[in-house]
Amino acid sequence: MSYQRGFFMVILSLLISLGIVETILKLHEKHHSPGAIFSQSIIENKVKCLRGINKNKILFVGGSSVAYGINAKLVKEKLNTNSINFGCMVGIGPEILFENIREFLNPGDTIVLCLEYDTYRFHRRSRNLNYLGLMIGPQKNVFDKIPFLDRLYLKFHFPTKLVKYSLFSIINSTQNFKDIYKCGWSFDHLGNVISNIGTITSKAELDNSPLTSLISETVIHQDLRIIINKILDFADENKVKIYATWPNTYRNSIYKNSNIVATNLETYRSFWEKLGIEVLGEPEDAMFPREYFYDSVYHLNRKGAEIRTLKLIDELLFIND
Repeated sequence: MSYQRGFFMVILSLLISLGIVETILKLHEKHHSPGAIFSQSIIENKVKCLRGINKNKILFVGGSSVAYGINAKLVKEKLNTNSINFGCMVGIGPEILFENIREFLNPGDTIVLCLEYDTYRFHRRSRNLNYLGLMIGPQKNVFDKIPFLDRLYLKFHFPTKLVKYSLFSIINSTQNFKDIYKCGWSFDHLGNVISNIGTITSKAELDNSPLTSLISETVIHQDLRIIINKILDFADENKVKIYATWPNTYRNSIYKNSNIVATNLETYRSFWEKLGIEVLGEPEDAMFPREYFYDSVYHLNRKGAEIRTLKLIDELLFIND
């Protein structure tokens, strides 16, 4: 009898826990956290840009280093083809980005994947708050497509500190939190950031911010391979070209003559080559001194974005010659 009672209590506790988890998740699905609102507003802006183009196009896809570092208008002028800057947030991973562009992709389109170095460590069980907020929120449709065990993991590891924002939203229901927390970056109709004028970060700040994904050993997670292979399968079926390139980053002196950095860069290049994806240019093409940065090691200013874009244009012209 005591065994049956103990078993019953375990099952009851499990059911109560599941009920609490589902209640918490449903709460966040309706009342999103600030990071989810911020990230989703960028995605919606980029999707709006895509909806306006029905002809063949080149999409530059990645995080904020794309948003701040590639000039789609310049690409359109030089290559005489439509171009969209689909740079969003580094932490949200490539799967969310792809799922938001796939319905707009047509035969003859080109995707240039420009993943930040940190993204090479991405996996579906990431604890990044923006990623979690999107997956259990405005990007629930993407969440529903990932494997069951990954969904279960994310559900049981959803941070309660995100839920407090949901409760705050309910209590302060008169406030429009989507307007309060939406991204304040200025975009043009092609998805380019247009407010990155000048330099507002110091050399000391840049020097003191070396990328962990460059200066420490990196092992690429199997999830990233699975996601990129999913993109490749779609591209093959729909006659979409896929290329990869290097993310913009500060030319930190610590990277020079570093065996670890050199090994990581070769690991990243090899990742694409093994998947049969051509890599445009060299890592050094996307490394710039301080005067070409706006406010972080990934965000170029307008002049830096122009230089980087012209290098990419030359690479695209070369491979299509």
